[in-house]
Amino acid sequence: MKKIICVFCASSNNIHSRYFPQAERLGKLLAEHKYTLMYGGGKDGLMGTLVRSVHSHGGKAISVIPKLFVEKGWCYEQADRIIKTETMQERKYIMQEKSLGFIALPGGNGTLDEILEIITTKQLGFHNKPLVLINTRGFFNPLLRYFIRLYKRGFIPHRLEHLFTVVKNADSAIECI
Repeated sequence: MKKIICVFCASSNNIHSRYFPQAERLGKLLAEHKYTLMYGGGKDGLMGTLVRSVHSHGGKAISVIPKLFVEKGWCYEQADRIIKTETMQERKYIMQEKSLGFIALPGGNGTLDEILEIITTKQLGFHNKPLVLINTRGFFNPLLRYFIRLYKRGFIPHRLEHLFTVVKNADSAIECI
């Protein structure tokens, strides 16, 4: 199996500049460790920074992107391979099936959806692939507190920490994969 790591992250350019250096660093590290990046296919935001960093350091990138997003001009056309899907669900399925592990940088609703999908399918036994959250500047702290709240109130049977790893930076994320 190819060494494919899927990264979930923001596609918006409207986020604070403090989040971009970890995307740049992660792209460099993925390339240096000979991992192929699989990601959501965007050309902007952390996605764009990440994929351009992978390429500038000699790495490979696979874009998995809905056709609708390609039509809107959101696709990074220089990806080594572009897999166009009909739906977001198909996109997530392909990313989950083809990847050896997952890393999440800060992101919005799409990133949250992808993280929760990986956690849920892992909890239910559909896979046992690593998920690493890069908690840049405490970005994921509210989500982590929410997970504890779910457990304490009986909405989930046990704490979720065994399903993912939280790290502060890209270097630590690569070590966990």
